[in-house]
Order: sequence, then C-alpha cells, then structure tokens
Amino acid sequence: MALIGFELRRIVGRRGSFFGVMAVCFGFALLAAFLVPSGEQNAGVWITAIGTPLVFGGAVVAALEGSYDQAQGTMRYLVLTGVPRWRLVVNRVPALLLALLLIALPAMVVGAVSMVGDDQPTNEIVIGLAAGLTYGAIWGIVAMAVGTLLRSNGAGIAVALVLYLLSTAITAFVEAQVSETVAEYLLPNVAAVVAAFGYTGDDDFTSTNAIPYATAVVVLLVWLVAIVALAIARVQRDEY
Repeated sequence: MALIGFELRRIVGRRGSFFGVMAVCFGFALLAAFLVPSGEQNAGVWITAIGTPLVFGGAVVAALEGSYDQAQGTMRYLVLTGVPRWRLVVNRVPALLLALLLIALPAMVVGAVSMVGDDQPTNEIVIGLAAGLTYGAIWGIVAMAVGTLLRSNGAGIAVALVLYLLSTAITAFVEAQVSETVAEYLLPNVAAVVAAFGYTGDDDFTSTNAIPYATAVVVLLVWLVAIVALAIARVQRDEY
C-alpha cells in the first residue's frame, strides 16, 4: 500500500497533466450539463461526456506514468531500493486507477447532479457515471503499458492515442476480412461490453457484437494482464 501511495503522489505531483486533464473533464461535464436539454440527461450522454475526455486525457496521464522513470533516468534509483522490478510496474496500475478516479470526480459530481435533477432512475445514474470512468480506466492501463514499452513520454502518449483512435477501424476490418467472432474478442469490443455494464442505449461505447458479459470480463482481464506482462518483461530485461 505504501508503494501505491507513493506512485499516486507522483502522478498528482505532475500537476500540469493531472490538473489539466481534470479541468478538461470538468469542462466537458459542464458543457453536457448546460447544452443537453432537460429530459435527455441519460446514461448515454454521461458515458460519452465522462468517458471521451477521460480516455484522451487519461492516456496522457497514464503514458507519463509508464514512461516517466525511463525517460528521466530515475528508474535506476527505484531499482536500487530493492523492490522487485515487476512490483514497480504492477503498483502503477492501482495508483493509476485511483488517480483517474480523482481526475473524473468533479465531472462525475456534475453528471450526478444533472441526472438527479432530470429525474433519471438510479441505475441510469450509476451506469452513466461508472461506465465512462471504467472505459477511461481500461484504456489508461493500455496507455501506461505502451509508455513503459516505449520508454518515451511523447512517443508513449502518441502511440496510445493512435491505438485508441484506430481501435474501431481495426475491429471493423477484422470483422469484415477475418471473422465476426474474432472481432468480438478483440480488446476494443470487450472493453465496450464491460464498460457499458449492460447499458443498451444509443451511445458510442456499447458494442455492436455483444458477447456475454461474464465472457467479456474474462477476456478483458486476459488482454490487460497480457499487456501489463509485456511492460513487466520490458522492465525486467532493461539495464539501469
């Protein structure tokens, strides 16, 4: 827990990225609160309003978390503490998730107030807040692993964002050229299924090829474990 707290303090300590992304997410939430008409403040609106800026902004925070020590040359000092290298990587995951929750919290408060004021049912409010956060967290873990693999702040951010932007196109290509079944098990599709929490409204995060929810959770965990394992393998073999 101490190491997780240390990593969290370091993320927050990079104030430009942390508070900058928080401000962007909060700004998107205010736009959604004021521009979306009464009666339409549903889960679909807030999945998008919270999830979209958190995916893009979270990729910046997460890629920096993964690449910062290697890029700045401070990884050698962390290794000298005697903490196993794999733990240095693994501890970043819960720290990143906590940081993304803190970043999204002001936006989630705006979303909750808007949906409560619009008399939305409780399940709609919970899904609207949780789904966007979950989607951002999933892609944040991917961005962190990419940053660790590339060992560069700028490259890590760029590749993580390009990977996200191309994910839908890649899934569609696999569906058309390979197999619909294979496409269903790709990371973008299972991430959408899991993050939606069963929501079937008209929003950008529900998948068109929905596999059973429990299956999607298992497949998503396999994807994330494999991606983080690649980052661990990179750190394990690097010389500091």
